[in-house]
Amino acid sequence: MMLMRTDKQKAIMEIIFRHVNAGKFLSVRELHALLPYSCAYGSFRMSLKQLEIHRIIEKEKAGRSALVKPTKLGYDWFRSG
Repeated sequence: MMLMRTDKQKAIMEIIFRHVNAGKFLSVRELHALLPYSCAYGSFRMSLKQLEIHRIIEKEKAGRSALVKPTKLGYDWFRSG
């Protein structure tokens, strides 16, 4: 079953794609700082975890942080709705 899109998930994915299109992967902290809504860091990480569980994004270790990258399924999911 495909993940239902929430407004917050859409906002997260829009930020990810905007930066990927500009040639940059964001760290989890950078992405949190760019959110158009306010939320606790822990809540944001739970949103990312749901996207990761459904294979919409993946995290790649980069030193002491993790970069957030969209998957092919993420591209398909975002374009379809």
